Amino acid sequence: MFATENINTLLTYILDNSKLADVGTKKGLGRCMMGMQSGTTSLTPLYTARTVQALMGAVYIDSDGDLEKLHEAMMAIGLLPKPGAQLPV
Repeated sequence: MFATENINTLLTYILDNSKLADVGTKKGLGRCMMGMQSGTTSLTPLYTARTVQALMGAVYIDSDGDLEKLHEAMMAIGLLPKPGAQLPV
């Protein structure tokens, strides 16, 4: 995990809408989002970011609040930096 003094930096890094949108875009989330199949909805970064947030919320709820499962999901999609990685300032 991360040192306590890095928690604010880590939260800022994770919860940034541009970071969430970037992760969702890199993982091809748009192909799975409602309205994307027909091309009737514009895929905005904010829409993608909120979808990533919703997915992580679903993992948390579906796992009965298991933070380890949430951590695994966040690592799997690249939302968390790899252990030992330097956080952006």
